[in-house]
Amino acid sequence: MAPRSTRSSGLGTLLLAVLTAPLVAAALLPAVCYLLGFLSWGEDGPPSTGRVFARLAVFSFILAVGLLHRRIGYAPALRAGLRWDARGRRQLAQGIALAFLPMLGLALAAVALGAWRWLPQALEKMARLPGYFASAVIISVLEEMLFRGVILSTLRRTWGVVAAVLVSALFFALLHPLGSPEDTPVRASWSALAAIFSGYLAAFAEPLVLRQIVGYFLVGVILAVATVRSGRLWYAVGLHFGWVFFIRADGLFLSRNPAWSSLYFGNNRLVDGVLIWFFLLLVLILVDRMSRKQSAMES
Repeated sequence: MAPRSTRSSGLGTLLLAVLTAPLVAAALLPAVCYLLGFLSWGEDGPPSTGRVFARLAVFSFILAVGLLHRRIGYAPALRAGLRWDARGRRQLAQGIALAFLPMLGLALAAVALGAWRWLPQALEKMARLPGYFASAVIISVLEEMLFRGVILSTLRRTWGVVAAVLVSALFFALLHPLGSPEDTPVRASWSALAAIFSGYLAAFAEPLVLRQIVGYFLVGVILAVATVRSGRLWYAVGLHFGWVFFIRADGLFLSRNPAWSSLYFGNNRLVDGVLIWFFLLLVLILVDRMSRKQSAMES
């Protein structure tokens, strides 16, 4: 185990990267928004300014931890977590199945109850699935390397497993609403930055956003537990991929019945409904038990 001073220095450097990333994103935002204005967009339209800022902040954080990897000291844990062998492939497949199948069951239950509806024109948009697949691969791998490979492992060395799981899950949950406003068009303006932060802070007064934070926190706990129990990142990558792909594809096949309150089954983010939280808790129990059983068999 590394000396306590070394572990504390690594955590301090990590926190410095967290604080620096939004500042770098703020500096880059006007130029990036200006360039995005020259691009042509499909029927979905350009991304919101908030979403662009969130992506820039994540990119800046990844760049910072990459440059500071020696001071943070996460590299050994990251290399071990990304080891690609038969065990890693098995964990990846288990994670995908454990994410996808419960969500499919939830969707079928919601359709049976009338809370969700099948979209008859879904087959016309099937060509989007390869793009959703690629997006889910990139998001799941990069975010697991970042949140579990870097943040969780660094916190774990200093604070222990329980605190590391909870704090990394909270950070994961609080980051997601940053890119949520979709009504702010992308624009190269410093005033847009103030609107992003004020909108982000104001969002915490919205019941829907608070429910989303609870849901993302549960997802973060599940992914952290999967990483700790399995000793690899691939279990969490599989879970993350299955959820992201299902959420992206959800809009092609399903719509929400406005007669039903989103309190129960949530909206298209699939994390902000009370019934979805119970499904997530079920997945957490299954991940914990299956990981323990698999570890016992391998040892």
